[in-house]
Amino acid sequence: MLKWLARQRQQLHGFYRDGFGRAFGMTALAFAVVMVVSYLVTLRYPAPIERLIELFREQIADRGIVDAEGNFSALGLFLNNLQACALAMGYGFIPFLYLPAVSLGINAMMFGGFASYYVQLGLPLWYYGAGTLPHGIFELPALFLAMAGGLYLCRTLVRYVRRNEKGLVGPVVLNLLRLLVMHIVPLLLAAAAIEAYVTPVVMEALARLI
Repeated sequence: MLKWLARQRQQLHGFYRDGFGRAFGMTALAFAVVMVVSYLVTLRYPAPIERLIELFREQIADRGIVDAEGNFSALGLFLNNLQACALAMGYGFIPFLYLPAVSLGINAMMFGGFASYYVQLGLPLWYYGAGTLPHGIFELPALFLAMAGGLYLCRTLVRYVRRNEKGLVGPVVLNLLRLLVMHIVPLLLAAAAIEAYVTPVVMEALARLI
């Protein structure tokens, strides 16, 4: 069993070296750029983000992420984020459209928009960061990995369709499954636990300083 796990890790590390690591870095950079632009735009034009906040709250309520007392469910958070990551990767099976980029853009705009929403409410930006960072250091890398995986898969399928290069898609799909199980799922588990049990405590403690 240990030897098998070591082989899976070796395969995954090779996947990073063969180009996925660069795709991950570019995805994180693109996310940061879109997030900053979204923050600046929604500071000036706040109406769209107000509607987005309403939709976000409705979505949380519909998915059972928050209980009747307003507490986050760790399981609900994990399943919701896992679904989002799986979809971001799954979109890559549609060639040419690069649909995972849409997921990247939407999530980045939401992060930037929420930051501007906090500022518009008169709350300091560091308070938003403090409420995002504890679980975000696990959740965001998982999201970047999933979106980068979807984009990488889409690019591989485009190469296969255009050049009829055989033996490309299968290894990529296997490596993405390894990525999901060995990296994304553990990150999401940690993020869900922290968001449900640690982040609320941090936010409550820091609220006294405002």
